[in-house]
Amino acid sequence: MDSPKSPTENEINYGNLSDDTIIDYETLIKEEEEQRPLVSEYDDISNYKVNYIDSEIFSKKIDQLKKTCKGYRSVRKDGNCFYRSFSYKYFELYNKNPSSKWSKEMKKIGENTINVLTSANFEKETIEDFYEFFMDSYDEKKFKEASFTDDYTSNGIVFYLRLICSAELKLNHEKYEMFLEEPLESFIAKQVEPLGRDVDNVQIMAIVNALKVCINIAYLDSTDYDVNWIKFGEEYQKDPSSPVINLLFTPGHYDMLYRDNE
Repeated sequence: MDSPKSPTENEINYGNLSDDTIIDYETLIKEEEEQRPLVSEYDDISNYKVNYIDSEIFSKKIDQLKKTCKGYRSVRKDGNCFYRSFSYKYFELYNKNPSSKWSKEMKKIGENTINVLTSANFEKETIEDFYEFFMDSYDEKKFKEASFTDDYTSNGIVFYLRLICSAELKLNHEKYEMFLEEPLESFIAKQVEPLGRDVDNVQIMAIVNALKVCINIAYLDSTDYDVNWIKFGEEYQKDPSSPVINLLFTPGHYDMLYRDNE
């Protein structure tokens, strides 16, 4: 049986474009996507394509982004896109100025994550390798040469972040249970810890609180409204000059975004 092929330009009905249509399209191109780099080279925001589809709505929103943003990096669409985008941008900001107050605080928090995980009943021996992948990324050379070029290493970092999220949810469950539609244990087992599962706002809130970072996400969807920005962890942005992890959301996917002031 032949594998499904991505639709051609002539097969896409732009006049009836919806978020669900885009998500279905993502499923069709999954096999092609697995051949793409984990993280792309930096590119100008004007070249960004929303899930490889051109449409008037998205073109207008890209024009809006161009007023305050200069570039982007795309990541592989494999269900780990949020964690991969987040972690790349996190370590990139750290390595840009490792001696800054923010970077020193981030590394101290990162170093302590293994203690947080063991307090959440993860066995140290089973998570040490993933912890090392995570900590290696605070080294600029290792960050550039291995962390996001090698599938095993990069997925190890993603997995460790998922465990950090899991530990935060377990240790501070009272903050998050009200937002869940199923028991916390079930949510963690099905949606948080396994690789390849998309995130929701609960997981974003948890990783923000666990690592004490500020994330600002531009939401690019098929509505007629302007680009909507939502900031998570604003309380962790100690002053206007503190680094913020800027991400770009399109239906079913996250990429990295670079503001003009970065």
